[in-house]
Amino acid sequence: MKIGVIGLGTVGYGVIEILTNERKRLEKVINDEVMIKYGCGLEEVDLPEGVIYTKDFNDVINDHEIDVVVELIGGVTVAKTIILEAIRNGKHVVTANKALLAHDGKEIFMAAKEKNVHIFYEASVGGGIPVLVSQKESLVANNTKEIIGILNGTTNFILTLMENENLDFDEALTIADGLGYVEANPALDLDGIDAAHKICILAQNGFKKYIDFDKEFEELYNEIREHRKEIKNCVSAKDEVNIPKTIREFCDNDFYKADYQTITSYFLDDYVAYNNTIKQMKKIADIIEKYK
Repeated sequence: MKIGVIGLGTVGYGVIEILTNERKRLEKVINDEVMIKYGCGLEEVDLPEGVIYTKDFNDVINDHEIDVVVELIGGVTVAKTIILEAIRNGKHVVTANKALLAHDGKEIFMAAKEKNVHIFYEASVGGGIPVLVSQKESLVANNTKEIIGILNGTTNFILTLMENENLDFDEALTIADGLGYVEANPALDLDGIDAAHKICILAQNGFKKYIDFDKEFEELYNEIREHRKEIKNCVSAKDEVNIPKTIREFCDNDFYKADYQTITSYFLDDYVAYNNTIKQMKKIADIIEKYK
């Protein structure tokens, strides 16, 4: 089995190191040769002896000797091209790309089925628990009714600090960032996108159906708005009302500030600074605008 690893960041390089160091043991387990032929990345790194460095992913996906392509660059554009081209060339794919699988999983899995190759994506949810293989194999005879869990370690850590240490959000975030728990783009964690990607993949496995990530959010938004139209005097549900714009005007003009400080804050179990509330309201406006 000859492998090409695309993406030479911390994870990609770590994969090459493990497969190289554990090569003999793995070969005994699978009764086959294990060889890393390529390491592909934008910048050359010091690869183990015998591993070919390339900057062009086409060298990997078009090499007829390669059996497995490991995609570890992330994102939903170039990574999608790499995976689909690898599948078309009859290669199995390993990926940890939760965002791509949540948004374009149906297209990828259908392409793999057509070419009779496998997509392995255990690392996309839960790291090394493992949870996805348990769903697909150990629990295959069960009818899944509900999926519950802590899906994002970063936000769980931050919320725990806020509750146990009585810290505000910014203080807890600074600590989490200092410990290396926060992604380069913290919005993926803090806006709930990372958790949403994971639950999408878990739901696809558990309920045996493809889920259109973008369509599901859009339908939920429209369903809520239609329901609100039925409520008497619910002016904000009218079609002519621009909800994202209205939310931002509320925030920018501090329309809600007095009410928040004199009334709302008294009903909260834990103190939440007004400024943090405004930040989250603006993020909600951005999300609504995207799917409006």
